[in-house]
Amino acid sequence: MSEPPVLVQRNPVPTLILYGPEDKVVTRHFPARMAIAFPNHAGPFEIAGAGHFISWEQPDALHDHLRAFFRAQLG
Repeated sequence: MSEPPVLVQRNPVPTLILYGPEDKVVTRHFPARMAIAFPNHAGPFEIAGAGHFISWEQPDALHDHLRAFFRAQLG
């Protein structure tokens, strides 16, 4: 790493925030905290029936959100 990670500043990178309510790794506060950390965000969106691995547990929902997010980013 050329620089240490910045952990106290907001990150302007466009970000898609997804959360699986069955997640046992991060808390229910995760989506709200990510919305603060990434002010240029879409969501947070809760993906029903998913936990920490949304890509495995609800791939169709993930793909739908990704398509919409990138479509919006590309204009």
